[in-house]
Amino acid sequence: MAKNKQNLVALVMGKKKQEAARAAISMDTELAKARKLFENIADPRAGNIVYRLSDTFMSGLAMFSLKYDSLLNFDQQTAMERANLKAVYGVEGVCSDTHLRRTLDEQRPDPIRDFFLDRFKDFERTGLLSEYEYKIGTDKYLIVSADSVQHFSSKKIKCDCCLEKKHRDGSTTYHHNMLCAALVHPDRREVFVMDSEAIQRQDGAHKNDCELNAAKRLLTRMGSEYGDFSNACPFLIVEDALYANVPHLRHLQNQGYSYIVNVKPDSHKTLFKHFESRRQRKQTKIYTMAQDGVQHRFEWINDVPLNNSDGQFRVNYLSYEQTDAKGKKTIFSWVTNINLRRNRVWAVMKAGRSRWKIENETFNTLKNLGYRFEHNYGHGEDHLSVTLAHLMLMAFNIDQFVQACSTLFQEAQKQFRTKVRLWQAIKAVFQTIRCTSMAFIYRYIAGLNEVRLI
Repeated sequence: MAKNKQNLVALVMGKKKQEAARAAISMDTELAKARKLFENIADPRAGNIVYRLSDTFMSGLAMFSLKYDSLLNFDQQTAMERANLKAVYGVEGVCSDTHLRRTLDEQRPDPIRDFFLDRFKDFERTGLLSEYEYKIGTDKYLIVSADSVQHFSSKKIKCDCCLEKKHRDGSTTYHHNMLCAALVHPDRREVFVMDSEAIQRQDGAHKNDCELNAAKRLLTRMGSEYGDFSNACPFLIVEDALYANVPHLRHLQNQGYSYIVNVKPDSHKTLFKHFESRRQRKQTKIYTMAQDGVQHRFEWINDVPLNNSDGQFRVNYLSYEQTDAKGKKTIFSWVTNINLRRNRVWAVMKAGRSRWKIENETFNTLKNLGYRFEHNYGHGEDHLSVTLAHLMLMAFNIDQFVQACSTLFQEAQKQFRTKVRLWQAIKAVFQTIRCTSMAFIYRYIAGLNEVRLI
């Protein structure tokens, strides 16, 4: 009895610490952490520099945080904007867009990647991480969705790291892609970028890099950097059909990951043929249910070969058919290393479908809701395009974290129907009123009954 009481007290105290930690989260504290990160980056330039490296990085972050639509627009600062950049973002000197491009072009994005790991530690400290734990049967997982996205494209501008796409008309498109991994949950709105790996031509290589090579690099790094978290609660990797091949799935297992990966009849003929054969012999398991007018049908089998070339590599296969009230059918199929049972297939299905959150809630948001991910902010000769893309991901991650934790941000957001309108309001206040902090801007917006800023 005494031990149970001690455990209860410890649980309550832990909860209070998490609540206090979450209450302390604000945009201003997150910007201060970012500034500290940038100040710790070694500056290889000569000592007689005019603009500090930390100011240059912070300017890039501020541009994406405030959703400026171009570097040139950001460069054309008014006296009010410069004062607010100093007060809110700690930028002592605002350099020209040319200088910003040149300086960031020389900087690798590795320190920004470290930022994502530091924020992940804050997820645990605030209790947010436990809210993303996902149960399948009696086991808990953290779902990590991985997918690629293009962030630069041109038929004229290129560098040695550019990927190349040859067209039938003889022209070539040069582009940069990146593979992102994000923490997701089927029932949570916010997604959090955990890391990102550039998909680009490697040093000395004559061929394009590919998603699978980038995935191997990314997931190996994450296995090392996030090892303490995955040991406490295993990572469940969810991916599309491109990744459903033996070398990749074996690599996932060797890294200690669980996985749910989409498969398709056209690209996995052996698997589907094997499943159909077992179905004809009535060796598959079936479970059906109805919920809110929708019919759900699950059919699965454990321990089947993914393909004929490596019959020793076994997977578990799940087919899911959804029929809505109008009779429209949608079919999904996955392979997983989670043993499938009747009490698990619903949760496996939801986890598998949560892969779309990295496209809908991350890439779609970055492209269409103010961040302008596909806009060419600059290419440079070395690292500019990739570094800018990572700064944008950093701004997005901060926004998501503050959105999840800060009641002040949530109150400001209530005034607007869309994120785009909220970003416009924040920038309008930033450009026209002397601001002491982002908290000041949020309070100003939250106090408005009717807002007409456009």
